[in-house]
Amino acid sequence: MYPTLLNQPVEAEAPSLRKETLFIINPAAGTKAKDKITLLIGQHLSSAKFNPHVVLTQYPGHATELAREAVRQGFDYVVAVGGDGTINEVARALVHTPTVLGIVPVGSGNGLARHLGIPIHAGQALQRIERQRRITMDSGTLNDLPFFGTAGVGFDAHVGYLFSQSKHRGFGTYVQTTMQELFRYQPASYRLTVGGRTKRRKAFAVTFANASQYGNNAFVAPQADVQDGLLDVCTLRPFPLPAFVDLSVRLFSKTIHTSPYVEIVRASQASLKGTEPLRIHLDGESHETGDTLTVRVKPLSLKVMV
Repeated sequence: MYPTLLNQPVEAEAPSLRKETLFIINPAAGTKAKDKITLLIGQHLSSAKFNPHVVLTQYPGHATELAREAVRQGFDYVVAVGGDGTINEVARALVHTPTVLGIVPVGSGNGLARHLGIPIHAGQALQRIERQRRITMDSGTLNDLPFFGTAGVGFDAHVGYLFSQSKHRGFGTYVQTTMQELFRYQPASYRLTVGGRTKRRKAFAVTFANASQYGNNAFVAPQADVQDGLLDVCTLRPFPLPAFVDLSVRLFSKTIHTSPYVEIVRASQASLKGTEPLRIHLDGESHETGDTLTVRVKPLSLKVMV
């Protein structure tokens, strides 16, 4: 049994009806709401419906280990309390299992939660869990590494890496890093194959979107659908710096797909080859890989509460 941080667990009259629910908290996540999560659980979840357990992650990858063990023990729900990176670690252990993912978003961007309509306020997110409404959504893999919101290569992955190295988190730090690197970053050349068609071109960024946004309501693929069995492959071509303001407005107004510098193609799989080893991001978390990417969708592979 997992250690619990709940001081006074309440026994229900019909314990067989209670959902065994593990809350996995990332103590390094972006906001302080996570510090009150045990109190909020008691306030917003019915003790007749849920038997909650709470555990803190201790190192990168720990959330995956905890979630995998929860599946083995037959937990009904595993709730990720953190940002998109924490959600990724938890969700990858739940793909193609009966265990349902819950989300309490307390990260810097919270892209997947926002796409799913999950409130950013922790108490309100718990109220959604109380309702136990669920869907089954797609997931993606990039070189067999899972992602659930977005993944990609180029400027976004570059900024994501620098952001991960920063001592300060939050949207302000991300914007500051973006503006600093905008004048330094050099677009790269790629060979991109989507839907059986291969194109060679320079790109500022290539994003594989299962969900519609990076986070903070920055909509890289406004029409993406997590249940359509497809990924939106979004290519941002090199652009003159004066166009950056227009692109930013389009990004936050759900109209980026109408820009002449943006091309979006839907497909169940894609491949990309660069000229050197690539830095990628998976749900905002930075990784390094070889010069070739293979991206696929796993249709309806993850149960999630919304």
